[in-house]
Amino acid sequence: MTEITDDAGQIMKRITDEAHASLLLTPMQNPVLRASQIADSGALGFCLILDGFLEAFASEYPPLSYPPLKLPEAPASSDMPLHYGAVPDDLGDGLCLIVLGFQLNPDGSMQNELVGRLETALESAKKYPNAYVLCTGGGTASAAPGITESDVMAQWLMKHGIAKERIIVENRSLTTSQNAIFSCQILREDYPEITQAAIISSDYHIPWGKVLFEAKFLLEDHPITVVSNAAFQTGKKISDSALLRYQLNGIREIAGIS
Repeated sequence: MTEITDDAGQIMKRITDEAHASLLLTPMQNPVLRASQIADSGALGFCLILDGFLEAFASEYPPLSYPPLKLPEAPASSDMPLHYGAVPDDLGDGLCLIVLGFQLNPDGSMQNELVGRLETALESAKKYPNAYVLCTGGGTASAAPGITESDVMAQWLMKHGIAKERIIVENRSLTTSQNAIFSCQILREDYPEITQAAIISSDYHIPWGKVLFEAKFLLEDHPITVVSNAAFQTGKKISDSALLRYQLNGIREIAGIS
């Protein structure tokens, strides 16, 4: 375990090479934000905790002392436990399957990777017939700006037997962070019965998609818990350093830190 304390003047710091975790502090914005780890099956995650407000900043920033943060000695890793093909069998009620979109072809048609994510979502939805399916993704078709990822995803799912009433569409997001931001808003406003979520995406994408949804739910004090995942197998690998960068940049976007 690693103990950390930091000054308010530090925006982001690599805590240790082994832990690959970070403490995010910004003196230029209120509130002070801390990023630490959200433990789930040993996978690295981050949580942002509203810590208080700084009263004044001029040319100097006095150091702030925080209680030691306990971080597990586990690196950010693309090898986190994944469930290929469908979510596992032991999930409870109040479930939402959150399917993350993927760049559309210029004409608005889906690339094979997005179809693979949807096939994984379909098998998961069959296992949990009472679960909602949230499709998230905005307009990424360069020659067809009126077509969004989530709209074509929803159409595909309905064509393959998923009832329209089960499908939730979030069609504004252009990044994984925005997937989390806008999806959380919809769930908070319209679906109080949902209490847990499973992230469905490509194998390499889940380790940071999951973290960003966890961070957003935590920041919003939302009662939804990310309990599992389902992965479409691509075989693509990303380095731990790249994964850490995606996680931290995504958390900064969610927290509004420029």
